[in-house]
Amino acid sequence: MEIALRDPHGKIFSGESEGPRTARNLLRLIGEAVTEAFNRAFHKYDEVSVDDIKETTLAGRRFVFAHLTFLKNGKENWRIGAAPLEKDLLQSIVLAVIDALIK
Repeated sequence: MEIALRDPHGKIFSGESEGPRTARNLLRLIGEAVTEAFNRAFHKYDEVSVDDIKETTLAGRRFVFAHLTFLKNGKENWRIGAAPLEKDLLQSIVLAVIDALIK
């Protein structure tokens, strides 16, 4: 799986992840590729784990949530990112992961 992100200056950074593209694993592969591209662009984290990605409904609307764990300077913390799911599940996953990364 390969994802390309553009930084605020227009430079493109790509990220990759490998593994079986099963229906469940594909969500994690997308998240991992996004985190790798983000780290190439901003060098912000030592390591990031995409722990879970869920599609759910709240108040009658569909959302994607991403749970990420960060390791920086030997310390671990986690964040949750969210994005509305309107049409494209894959795009919503990318946006939810980015939301967690920039918090």
